[in-house]
Amino acid sequence: MEQARNNLSIIVVIILLSSMAACSPGKPVDREAVKEEMASREFKRLTKAELMAGAETVSRKVVHSARNQFDTDGPLGVVQLADSLEASISRLLVTDQHFENSLHKEALPVWEAYSYAPEAADIHIQELTSGYFLVTEPIKNCTDSTALCGIWQILLPKKIVIEQL
Repeated sequence: MEQARNNLSIIVVIILLSSMAACSPGKPVDREAVKEEMASREFKRLTKAELMAGAETVSRKVVHSARNQFDTDGPLGVVQLADSLEASISRLLVTDQHFENSLHKEALPVWEAYSYAPEAADIHIQELTSGYFLVTEPIKNCTDSTALCGIWQILLPKKIVIEQL
């Protein structure tokens, strides 16, 4: 019985010592180093125009990369590119079922403009509240062998755009 009490008191002492070590604040040197590091960093404020311009630049790079990936690796290359960017790349189809999705409904005016324009090469970018940019790019001048004709929709995370700026 006394052996159990001694073991229990040793365990309590070890727990108290470890909790005191864990709860004690860092050394003053560490806190000073953190303060100096935070003071030396510059935080850049971005305007909405800068973000949208950055999204356009990044989306053009993504579309260019997607074309190259498709030419070399086929559709699997485009999927791998999207996964590496944490983005979603999809092709819009002209069916009523496809435009039932809320994201696709936003692209309907782009589709209508694409279908009537002789050569459409504009990128349409819309900022979403969920931390993403919705990018739609119509591609008209292409061959049937590449199968890239149509409107491609890219759901691009804002963090990717901000990292590029």
